[in-house]
Amino acid sequence: MTERADQTTGNQIAGRELRRDVFLPFLASRLVLILFGYLAQVFPYYFNYPTDKKNLEIGWEFISWKWIDFWGRWDTAWYLNIIDYGYVFQGDPAMVKSNIAFYPLYPYVVKTLAHLLPIAPGHPAYLIIGLVIANLAALTALSLIYKLALHYIRDRKSAKYTIWLMLAFPSGFILSCFYTESMFLCLAAASLWFGSRQKWAFACLCIMFAAITRPIGLGLGAPLAYLYMEARNWDFRKIRPDVLWFLITPLLYIGFLYHIELISGDFLTTFQVQQAWDRHFSMPWKTLINPYGWNLYHTPIQQLITLIVFYGVYLAFRHLPSKALPLMVIVILLPIFFTGRLSSCIRYYLMAFPVFMAYAVWLQKDQYRWTLLIAAGLLQLVYFMGWARFYWIM
Repeated sequence: MTERADQTTGNQIAGRELRRDVFLPFLASRLVLILFGYLAQVFPYYFNYPTDKKNLEIGWEFISWKWIDFWGRWDTAWYLNIIDYGYVFQGDPAMVKSNIAFYPLYPYVVKTLAHLLPIAPGHPAYLIIGLVIANLAALTALSLIYKLALHYIRDRKSAKYTIWLMLAFPSGFILSCFYTESMFLCLAAASLWFGSRQKWAFACLCIMFAAITRPIGLGLGAPLAYLYMEARNWDFRKIRPDVLWFLITPLLYIGFLYHIELISGDFLTTFQVQQAWDRHFSMPWKTLINPYGWNLYHTPIQQLITLIVFYGVYLAFRHLPSKALPLMVIVILLPIFFTGRLSSCIRYYLMAFPVFMAYAVWLQKDQYRWTLLIAAGLLQLVYFMGWARFYWIM
């Protein structure tokens, strides 16, 4: 009876820690972002944003409640297009942009939930449903990352700082946007969480769904396989039939490519269409040093943050106990540097959460932690104000 009481108390403490170290910082950061989104209305809008000029003048695109609307920009329109019309092939994929470039899990989950309600296609409620899903996925992801940090680092202060650093990161606001990042982050963290507990069926299911959220999801099988062998002390004689769960990870991904082939006539169209966004094969050092679409103000910041993240990979190898963690970072980051562009890199870096865990361990002194937090947070506020005014940020 005493043991059960102690266990209950432990669970309650864990719940309080999650509320204090994850939920409250997340909520506080969203409220600050909403405030600065409103303050941004005094600045001029970006006149080249691809929407009706009237939307730019009134300051919103999808819904008249601006505090909701400015969480939907740029790629949001593509995901809503998938929800309304499905996948549509619009011509030469190397020349014409189409929604085939975007992966289906997030928009189809939004569409499925919307169909449970009497909502007509194109209704603003689709945006609200998508934002609710994104924020719930973000909270779940951050909770799992917090628990993973406690599991691997065994230091609550560093686990808490991991979450704060992710929320302060310049692209941290994207977790609440009508984008796929929060869902992917949730599935990636869940795969590692289940893997750390040797629940391979659930871990592989997470990867299977992550692969149709973002294409790099398929690569998450590499760090999970490392965890699998690590749990068996790299003794191949200890491999069991549960390893067969890894075979399911590419199934939905292959099914998606086949679906696109039925529409476009080519199994590889979803890769070819990336050229319409000026993404072409490039050697990594060229992507970093001289990326396509150079911007005098934005690109140097992207390059600096890239170097900081690179150093985080080194720190992850040095300070984190399992090499599966830095391996996950490499899987997530490496494809970026073969595209020739850094235009969305800061958004992608947020998904490489072991980097934030590594910095949380490395920066032991509070003054260094707060310096980095404040610098990153201020840059995020500037970015979000531009985002709210329709500027291309990430």
